[in-house]
Amino acid sequence: MSPVIIDYLTLMAGDRGEGMYEKGKGISEDVRALSYKYNSSMFSAIQANREGTESKMPHLHHMSESMGVAHTADFVAPIWREEEDVETNTIRGAIAKNRMGENFGMCMFETDFAKMKILNKMKYLKGRKKNLKKFKLQLKG
Repeated sequence: MSPVIIDYLTLMAGDRGEGMYEKGKGISEDVRALSYKYNSSMFSAIQANREGTESKMPHLHHMSESMGVAHTADFVAPIWREEEDVETNTIRGAIAKNRMGENFGMCMFETDFAKMKILNKMKYLKGRKKNLKKFKLQLKG
């Protein structure tokens, strides 16, 4: 089955729990179960909280609304832009959580926003170089 993209996970209706943590965790657990049932990858976007939007590199605790989503996810990769990135058409990315492997620092992707395309060039900023090399191979994959 093709990958499934869920625009905003926490807007889905959930019937588990009363607080945002429990509802978010319940929804993400249900989506995760569907990914196993249909052998498909599930992707969703979650907004950063106010502290995360002011941070140089968002982390798990910057996820808005429900840490239950972060606790259930196998993989969390924040993507963001800083002011200077607008002029250079770049976006920044990192791996904040990787249940199947190691996390690494931050890298920048040159983009062509008119064509909605990430260009081949990647700039390594900080973290473990060997993990970045593995990540590049997975992207090409």
